[in-house]
Amino acid sequence: MKHLQGYLTIQKIRYRDILDYEIDIPQDMYNLQILKLLLQPLVENAIYHGIKHRRGRGFVRVTGREQGGMMILTVTDNGAGMTAERLSQVRESLDRDAPAEGEHGCYGLFNVNKRIQLYYNQPEGVRIQSGENGTTVSLCVPFGRREDVQGISGGR
Repeated sequence: MKHLQGYLTIQKIRYRDILDYEIDIPQDMYNLQILKLLLQPLVENAIYHGIKHRRGRGFVRVTGREQGGMMILTVTDNGAGMTAERLSQVRESLDRDAPAEGEHGCYGLFNVNKRIQLYYNQPEGVRIQSGENGTTVSLCVPFGRREDVQGISGGR
């Protein structure tokens, strides 16, 4: 959360005329652990591929909730959104072993998706929904113990 809050603070200063954001994660979830850098790339995509391409102010909302021993984290923007064709292409790229050569704008999303699949041994990493009113990317991961998560992510 500290990393995400720092990143959003910097982006808010940089894009003060077009960006607002909200983080809505219950305080009791702040003690739970997940791999580093799962949310920041999703927020970065929301800003660079959604908010920057719309007219007027954009809004990014990060939410979290607990459900059955899992953390469900969601990044939603009110940006430009994706066409049905582009959304299909992005979803297909996530099913590959590596991003297709020349695949624009999917590296961060691809990496987050693969890291979730590999570390948490899950068939699905992220879910994406998009339309003319913006994009929502969500992930669902089990709670981790601090030492388990730090061992894989290199943090201490």
